[in-house]
Amino acid sequence: MVWNLLDDWHPPDYESEDGYTEDLFRFLNHEVHEELEEDDPDVSLEMRTGTLHGIPDILIYDRLVLELKVASKKTERDRLVGQCCEYSRGYVTWAIVIDWPDDRIDKLVDLLEAKSLNYIEVVPFDLDGDEEFDEEDEE
Repeated sequence: MVWNLLDDWHPPDYESEDGYTEDLFRFLNHEVHEELEEDDPDVSLEMRTGTLHGIPDILIYDRLVLELKVASKKTERDRLVGQCCEYSRGYVTWAIVIDWPDDRIDKLVDLLEAKSLNYIEVVPFDLDGDEEFDEEDEE
């Protein structure tokens, strides 16, 4: 369900990663509760909550971590890989990369594959153009 909802997320341009994280959290929280019963106690979305594996940007159902990164600098890429590696020890983990150039996304995917972390999904969003998120884009 989250995979499909990401297709519908169209954030405005924010100054910082925090703005995107908060926007995505609000969007998913609203949409998930629209799709499921609002009083379903099993539905939980948390933002920046402490876990045994760190503090992910968004934790969904205590199963899925979304880690967002806007800056595509090498240091941020390396930080993202480290964070996702740690989170993936306890959760399904997706890296949400916003406004990254295609070559940087390719380098991230290559690095994850080289480290045998290819089970971490990389979900790109291009704020300047058409919708980037598509099942074909993950390869």
